[in-house]
Amino acid sequence: MKNIIYINLALILFTLSSCAERMVITEFTTTGEIYDLTIGMTEAEVINTLGIQPYEIQYNFQDESKVLMWNYRRPYHEVEREIKTTEAAINIQNPKWDDEEILHVHIENGKLANYYTKSAESSSKSLMNKKIDLEK
Repeated sequence: MKNIIYINLALILFTLSSCAERMVITEFTTTGEIYDLTIGMTEAEVINTLGIQPYEIQYNFQDESKVLMWNYRRPYHEVEREIKTTEAAINIQNPKWDDEEILHVHIENGKLANYYTKSAESSSKSLMNKKIDLEK
């Protein structure tokens, strides 16, 4: 009898937990952390510097390189017109965030080879293609 009660209780708890609403919160790094990246860092150093794990990893088996991707936001400072010329305008009370963008980090031989943001992707791709052409 006790086993039947435990099984029913487990089924009820499972049913309730599966009905619960799940919310996915996107994690972001910021431009401040991106500025701290330097070519030659190890993959672990890049992850530690950016403060969060990448949300996507692409692996190229041909040249054994990786592309790691992060979401990032740019901070901005909004100043009220009344305090524009006062010292209070310098103090950031409530940080605000602008566009959400994507950071691409290329890892070759376990080290940071290059990185670029989504907004610079088109110009970066053409530069990388030129680099490949020059290496041939």
